[in-house]
Amino acid sequence: MKTIVIILIIIAVLFVLTFAAYITNADGKMAEKIYNSFIKMHDEREVEEKI
Repeated sequence: MKTIVIILIIIAVLFVLTFAAYITNADGKMAEKIYNSFIKMHDEREVEEKI
């Protein structure tokens, strides 16, 4: 019985976290931060241009 309650609590917590990320558009904000950090890293990298 205890394992069923624990599993239901875990499912409820995952649902609430997923719903909160959907409502606040957290996944889009996270993707934007990662994208901006990749752009910054790429711009700062030393590259030898061969023509």
